[in-house]
Amino acid sequence: MADYDPDKKNWRDMDRQKDRSKHRKEERSGPANPKRERSTRSYKSALDNAFASGQLGALADRLSQGSPVAKKASTKKKAADDSGAPTKASLIKAFNDSVAPDEVTTTLDALLAVTELRKLEPEQWTRALDHRQSEIVVQALELLDGANREKPLKRTGVLKMKLQELVDDHREREVRLAAAQLLDEL
Repeated sequence: MADYDPDKKNWRDMDRQKDRSKHRKEERSGPANPKRERSTRSYKSALDNAFASGQLGALADRLSQGSPVAKKASTKKKAADDSGAPTKASLIKAFNDSVAPDEVTTTLDALLAVTELRKLEPEQWTRALDHRQSEIVVQALELLDGANREKPLKRTGVLKMKLQELVDDHREREVRLAAAQLLDEL
């Protein structure tokens, strides 16, 4: 028993110390918060009444007014000017937030109605490679190639991946060749 160290804690003592830690979630002890109980009770009763009366849609609209989703929708409405047309900034934000190729195509088409592709940033040209029309993809490839010749592009990981997808899968030969050429230059 020469390895025994009286100052070293055993597993049981370490577990006890963890159980006493303030960082551990503790069961609520003592009286509950009356304000929280009232709000929970009123919320539950309103939900029960909505189910019983069939007015669940109206309740959902009323409750979602304070949610982040509702705030985002109201921000989109405010982004449109008085004529109802979206602003360039709101269209760029929508384009940057788009994920699916159909969504990219729709948002980029709306953006191109307001501005030219060459006036956008190289990151947005990279996103334009997901567009459904080959002409726009070729134009984005030309812009990326020109920008890369002037000054080597930064953060090319996503661009290389998209270029490889175009080389492998695109239906137009012109797009595949332009993508392969740019991929070789990077």
